[in-house]
Order: sequence, then C-alpha cells, then structure tokens
Amino acid sequence: MKLNRVFFLIGAFWELLRFILLFAALLLTFHPLVIVNRQAVYWLLLFGSPQLLLAAGLLVLYTESDPPPALLNLVRLGKILAVFSSSLLFVLEPLSWRPGLAGSLLAFLATPLIILLVVLFIDLIFLLFLLSYSPRQEENNRRRDSLPDFKESKIPDEH
Repeated sequence: MKLNRVFFLIGAFWELLRFILLFAALLLTFHPLVIVNRQAVYWLLLFGSPQLLLAAGLLVLYTESDPPPALLNLVRLGKILAVFSSSLLFVLEPLSWRPGLAGSLLAFLATPLIILLVVLFIDLIFLLFLLSYSPRQEENNRRRDSLPDFKESKIPDEH
C-alpha cells in the first residue's frame, strides 16, 4: 500500500476529528445559548454536517484504485474553502479570555481560538498534500514497479 493512499485514509479520519473539534469549539463559544435553548445544538450540527463530505470523498479516494480526477479536485476545493474560512475566522476573532479562567494554562489551551489554530495548522498540511498529489505520478510509479512480461524464446541449435 502506497503512502499516498494511506494519507487519504488518515485525511478522512482527520476530517471526522476536525468536525468533532470544531463542534466542541462551537459549543464552548455558544455555551450560554445552548443553556437557554437546547435545540441550538441541533442547529449547530446541521450547520457543520456538510463538512463530513470531505471525509467521505477522502475515503472514496482511498478505496478506489482509479479515482475520478473530478473527485480529487472537489476534495481540494473543499479543503481550500475550509482553510479559507478558518483563516478568516482566526483573523477576525479577537483573542479574548474568559472571566475567571484567565490564570489557567489549560483553560487557555481549551479556548475555541486555540482549537481553531490547531485545526487550521493541520488543515494546511493536508491541503499541501492534496495540492501536491498527482494521480499520474502514482500511475507512473505503478508502471515502473511492475515487471514487463517477457516470453521465453528458444535458441535453435546449429549442429
């Protein structure tokens, strides 16, 4: 199994983990709203669920021996949009401390902005991989690794 193919599987699991992490960051951010209206959790799930299409697309890229190039481009576009929106939120969100938790390093690391920063960093790594991945390169490697089919030919005796 090629490393590139395994990276698609790791990417699919990352997208699931990313969904969970960003959902946890949303719950931390909108905690007062969720306390007042418990139905808000379902709205947050509804808002984030299209992100799971990236995980499904990466799983298809992992399982298919000859994935369609359009799917790879669609996954690239989805990851570019995810990185762009995360970057935009990171730039526009002011760094703020929660009252009463300012002295704790653990509380600082659990802030939604730090979670977003970690997610953004890992997303950039996966985006660089997706942009550098070429199906033609993998096909050339497969062709080079396989041995050519040669038939035995007998040399006639010249007695």
